[in-house]
Amino acid sequence: MVITALATIIVKPESADEVKGKLAEFAASYRKDEGTLSWFVNQDPKNPGKFVLVERYENEAALTVHRANPTFKGFFPFLKPHLAGKIEVVPFNEVPVSVPNRDSRL
Repeated sequence: MVITALATIIVKPESADEVKGKLAEFAASYRKDEGTLSWFVNQDPKNPGKFVLVERYENEAALTVHRANPTFKGFFPFLKPHLAGKIEVVPFNEVPVSVPNRDSRL
């Protein structure tokens, strides 16, 4: 079953550009992980310090691979001094649909 995680991160306004660049680096690393279907960084156009990450994994094993990525170990220590609030991560089980998305690899 595909697992989708939505992570909301709010950073200090003065940190937005630095965090945006680093999140793009993290995404480039995570997208290479076995079982990662997609890893998107989204920035709120009205609040540049608010980011929503959309992470999609083939299954629980792929999520384990993601957490074992050496980049993952540096993710939270990097973010901590930039945060303006807590990181909220909400996991979902993706509902199968008979017609794939245009960018779907499944």
